[in-house]
Amino acid sequence: DRAIDPAPPGRRKIVLATTIAETSLTIEGIEAVVDTGLKRAPRFDPASGMTALENLLVAQHNPLMRASGYSFLGLIGAPGFRRAEEHAIAQARYWLDRIGLIARADDAAGNLPYGDQRRLEIARAMCSEPALLCLDEPAAGLNARESEALNSLLLAIRKDHGTSVLLIEHDMSVVMGISDRIFVLDHGVKIASGTPEQIRNNPKVIAAYLGADEQAAIEVMEAGP
Repeated sequence: DRAIDPAPPGRRKIVLATTIAETSLTIEGIEAVVDTGLKRAPRFDPASGMTALENLLVAQHNPLMRASGYSFLGLIGAPGFRRAEEHAIAQARYWLDRIGLIARADDAAGNLPYGDQRRLEIARAMCSEPALLCLDEPAAGLNARESEALNSLLLAIRKDHGTSVLLIEHDMSVVMGISDRIFVLDHGVKIASGTPEQIRNNPKVIAAYLGADEQAAIEVMEAGP
């Protein structure tokens, strides 16, 4: 299921996403994830200077640490650690290829165009092989072409990897383009839920976006284009 929220950012919708993904803990830029299958896409810190490839390897820090015996097996180059390292690199390169950034694997993530950074954020989350991917306004600041690329990526993630997506978003082209079911919140209160077509024709939703009352929204709908 997907959710959209016409209320300003930073309200109750953040509580929902945070509660679902609270099993991740970030300390000094390194994210430790409890193995529950839930993952929230992290934001980049361009000042880190890490390359696109390094960002995706960092996402696999936990399995690499376990394979290294928490350092010793990695230091001596144990076969199990080498296999885990090769898998991590292959996984990172796979996702770079999926998002069209394989040619920029060694470029600093902070130097990538904004739309590429947003897709790289999602690829970094996917490197942890989540069961549920939580995204908070991933289309914010994207142009129409970048939003379309984001749509294609999220649809492919669901189809090819069986990963569920919880999307909190204001960009209606993204919401309508990928959602099976939509929940609409107005200032933290659910005002509607249903399929994209049902939401598109719901007077309460139209009223919320127009800033009008429900009756005015019905009159707009009856007037047609």
